[in-house]
Formats: sequence, structure tokens, C-alpha cells
Amino acid sequence: MSIEKYIEALKASTVDSADSVLITIRIIEHELGHSQELNLVKQAFAQNDYKRTFDLIESLINPTLLEKNEELFALICEKIATAFEHDNPHKNWSRRYFDTRLSQELWNIQNANYFSSIEKLASLMIEKNRQFTPSTQVKSLDEAEDVIKLVRDFGEKTHEINTLMGELRSMKTSISNSKDRGPKRKLSEGLISQNPGIVKSISPMPVDELLTTAMCNKVADVFEIDPSVVRGYSKTNTQVPYVNSVSGTTFVLVAVLTNYIEKYKNDPNLENDTNHIIQAFFSFTCKCGYHSLAEMQDVLNDPAVREIFANNNITIHDIPQKALDAAIAASCHYATRITLQHKLHEDISEGSPSLTHVESNDRSKPSLSFFRKSYPTELSIYGVRENKATGPRVTEAIKKIKEEKGNVPALKVAFNFMHWARQKHRHFNTTELKELIGKMRTEIHQEICNNHLDNCIII
Repeated sequence: MSIEKYIEALKASTVDSADSVLITIRIIEHELGHSQELNLVKQAFAQNDYKRTFDLIESLINPTLLEKNEELFALICEKIATAFEHDNPHKNWSRRYFDTRLSQELWNIQNANYFSSIEKLASLMIEKNRQFTPSTQVKSLDEAEDVIKLVRDFGEKTHEINTLMGELRSMKTSISNSKDRGPKRKLSEGLISQNPGIVKSISPMPVDELLTTAMCNKVADVFEIDPSVVRGYSKTNTQVPYVNSVSGTTFVLVAVLTNYIEKYKNDPNLENDTNHIIQAFFSFTCKCGYHSLAEMQDVLNDPAVREIFANNNITIHDIPQKALDAAIAASCHYATRITLQHKLHEDISEGSPSLTHVESNDRSKPSLSFFRKSYPTELSIYGVRENKATGPRVTEAIKKIKEEKGNVPALKVAFNFMHWARQKHRHFNTTELKELIGKMRTEIHQEICNNHLDNCIII
């Protein structure tokens, strides 16, 4: 796919946080090449840490991309600042695809080292509860799955592990208190799907990635969000695909691992073994469609859980880069394709004549006219004409727009002015305006958190 298509997709009005990151990663690779800094962006994205992801992107492209292509730089800055307006836990299509694809990649890279860790887990199960007799000879992915799929049942049916799990979940600071899974949807008939993992039945999917056997009423399709939960997880994490809300089963895993760490505390491979089991559990659970990755990852960030690992000198490792690169590459393409498809539908429904791609003599670079920004007419309406514009005057005008129309319209005017200013006046004094932009971004995000579920459609 040509780079012009990625840029066209990034300009679409529908891009959400995951779309903006994935498409931007591909553009950065094209414009600046691969780098360790870009790997850090990918890791932060995989961990659902969007603030760090956006901060890393801004650091990576400023000043390198700014000096090379300031219009493209401005476009990326605008999108990473505003894309979260379109986050919807019931949708977040490209993030669903990414989680599913990454889980498959992580599951498939398991080798003898991983199998050895899982064999030790099987031995723990046999020692702690005689009801469980998994094989301690794990030589294949199927045999690994036979052990990993027992974790929840083993934890809940083993008294000391179940007790610890209950203690972790009942703490006042526990993320478990934000679990907002609601009832199952009332369906007139079953929802049939060949889509893998947490990809919903209504989502587009490459034909060669469909499951060979269709499933009925996948978890991702059937559960609603309970809006009555104060500070509910999905309401305050709109960038996370909703599947099953905060994972209670991951608390079971943590309780199991606490016993695992005690049993093998003198094993020199303990940290690697612990990470192997976490990776196997997360990838199995997501690829089977039970939870999105963040619904599990955020349990590891729970204060009590972090303390357990810290007290035992266990560090949670980064995601293996090879698997992450493969998932990112596929997801960049997926996000761009579905965004362009949505954009085409919008253009057709609005009768827009601009359905063609960007034309340029140099196919390696986007046309500058594609990004060219004119002086915002809103500023003229508020008394700041183009030939009289200064940073402080524009800031005061945008404050008035914010007061009268709200944060989102004001932020868009601010970004349009910043784009225009970069084209016309490199040394515009925009210090105060940048501070205002930061404040509006924070307020918009809080508004989205507070109001999102009241306005979204349960699909």
C-alpha cells in the first residue's frame, strides 16, 4: 500500500487512538526509518499506555520530521491530540485486531524454554491439588494449552490460592472494584462468527485469517457494559476494547504465581519462568476471545499485585520485539484499510467529489496541497484578522471560543492556527497557546471519560 494511502487515512475524521498510532507508526517508518525509539513507541502501545505512546511519538518526530515535512508533522500532532474523541470500548476495531494478532504471535513463538516453565506450573498444580493431574511433559503448543487452560479452575478450587485471590480483589485500592461487566445482550438469535480472538462478528476481517469453524455468541459479542458502576473500567478507559471488563481470572493467575514463586524461589530462571507463564496465559486468553489484553495487563498494574512482584524481585519483561513487529505491521495495514473504507462511505453519503487519492509528481512524498492550511476563519470572526495575528491575541480569541462553544471546537481552531503559523511564521510566540492546548486536551479526555457511555450506542 502506498504511503499516500496511509496519510489519507490519517486525515480521516473517524480515526481513534489506536488508528492514529498504528497509521503514524507506518508513516514514521517510511519517513524516518526504523529505530530503537520507534520500538519504544510500539512497546508502549502494546502495553496500552497511550500517554507514553503519544509522548514518545512527539519526541521522535520533533524536530526530525518537523524539519523534513512540517505539514505531515502538524497532521500527526493534531491526530494524536484529538483521536481519543472517537474511542469507544464497544468498537475500537483496529485495537481489537491488534490484540488478537499479537496474542496469536505470542502464542506461536513459544519454544522449549516456555514449555519448561509450563512444566513447572503443572508440577505445582499436582502438588497443591490432587484433583488436577496435568502432564508435566510439555513438548508442543497443544500440550502447553492443556496446562494453561486449567489455571482458572485450579486457582478457584485450591483453597489457599482462592483465598489469596479473594484478598487481592477485595482491597479498597483494587482495580477489581471498577469491573463493569453488565448482563448479556438479549438476542433474538445467535450471533455466528468466524472472526478470531476478540474481533467482533460485525468487524471486517481478512479472509485468510478467518477461523475454519464458526462460533456462536462469542464473549466479545454478547456482554453489555454496566453504566451504573462508579468510575467503571470501560468508562474511564475508553481506548480499551470492551470484552469482559477487568479480568478476575488474572487475579487468579497472580495468586497462582505467588505460590509458584515461593515453590521455585531458588531457581535461577524464576523471573523468565514467571514471564513465560504470564505471556502464555495472556495470549491464550485473548486469542480465545475471553479478554482484551488491557483488561488483563492492568491487573498487573494493581498496587497489591505490583508489590508481590517487587517483593520477589520479579520484573515484567517487554513483549518480544519480533512478535510485536509482526503484529504491528499487520495492524497498520488493517487500520488503514478499514479507515479508508469508512472514509469512502462517508464521502459517498455526503456526495463529496474528492474520492481520488493524492496526486504528486514524486510518489515517495505526499502532496503539500494535501495538508495546506489556510488561516482559520473563526479567528477573524472573533476579531483577530490574519494580518494582525499574534500568539497572545490568538490565545485570547481561542479562550473565548472555548468559553462559548466548548473545548473540542476551540482545540481544532488552535491546531489549525498552529499549522498555519508553521507555514507562515516559524518564530510565532505560541508558548501560552501550547499551554492552553495542553489544558484543553486534558479537559476533553476527562469529559470523554465522564460522558462516553451515556452517549455511545450499545452494539
